[in-house]
Amino acid sequence: RVSNRKEINQLVGQSLFELNNYKEALPFLEYYAASSSKLREEELYQLGFTQYQEKRYQSAIGNLRPLSSANSLIGQNAMFYLANCYLQTGDKNGALNALGAAKRMGFDPVLQEEAVFNYAKLAYELNQPREAANELKVFKPSSKYYNEAQALLSDVLLSFKDYRQAYEIAEEMSKTN
Repeated sequence: RVSNRKEINQLVGQSLFELNNYKEALPFLEYYAASSSKLREEELYQLGFTQYQEKRYQSAIGNLRPLSSANSLIGQNAMFYLANCYLQTGDKNGALNALGAAKRMGFDPVLQEEAVFNYAKLAYELNQPREAANELKVFKPSSKYYNEAQALLSDVLLSFKDYRQAYEIAEEMSKTN
């Protein structure tokens, strides 16, 4: 009988996680989670992200969702991957909410920019053109999303019949292209 089975599973699972070996890490992390009364943020994230990597989206949602109140880099990453899980399960409103949380956190500016862009695209897809337009306007010419954001902004503006503003955006795009 191994007296520290829970801790050994945690260590092995975390080691495999750090090696990006998610398939092998998953049973160890799940064993540790099942035998623990409460998981720390890092442990929830590792388990949820591992489940996400293994396409076990419903399980990942259950482990990433509690991190929505974590105002940290872990929380920002968790919300970004939670959004992807929601998209994989067809819950676009859940994805929009998770991306909204990820975009409000500035711990990782690259992730934040991607969250803003995906939030805007999803808002437009969910027939929220004003919300999409407000987000798309923030992209500067130095952003890797700038051209795509400007093109989408033109579509958004046309969708709510603001032709003058759409024309101005298109004119500005032709000058920078």
